Amino acid sequence: MTTRVGRVTATYPATGKVKVTYEDTGNTSLPVSLLTMNSEYSMPAVGDRVVTLHMENGSSKGFCLGTYYGGGTTPRATSGYRKDLNGGAYIVCSEGVYDLNAASIQFETSGAELLLDEENLKVEAGGSISLKGTDLTLESEGDLTLSGAAGSVTLKELLDTLKDYEGRIAALEGGA
Repeated sequence: MTTRVGRVTATYPATGKVKVTYEDTGNTSLPVSLLTMNSEYSMPAVGDRVVTLHMENGSSKGFCLGTYYGGGTTPRATSGYRKDLNGGAYIVCSEGVYDLNAASIQFETSGAELLLDEENLKVEAGGSISLKGTDLTLESEGDLTLSGAAGSVTLKELLDTLKDYEGRIAALEGGA
């Protein structure tokens, strides 16, 4: 078996293969299978440095073992666990804290969805949604609207109605 170092020159996501140009000879391999690391999909990018392992019969039978640190590539974390995902998203787990960083995070099931992005939090379910705590604070710089089967009301409308009732009760009590 022969171990080689090179740069990815083409990727074939549908088949899980890459072509590699070797730095020592300038030759390019045929498409070689990418090691799956327990069926986890993580295709290297064109230009990434990789290590390959070839059978004795040449470059037609081999595997891409994956990328490595070195040659100008350094780890983005020096402790704990970090996994970089596509589009700048990444996961960090350190000292019991699991941190998922992305421009948008979405959780979906067959009947519910939770979506977080830079400006919004959306929670939607086909059934009930429960919020429970010793205190519950809802803050809004705009309107706060409550909607249900009976209709919708903004918090401002509700408070104005309560103030109106308060004034009517005071007038009734003063007139009695």
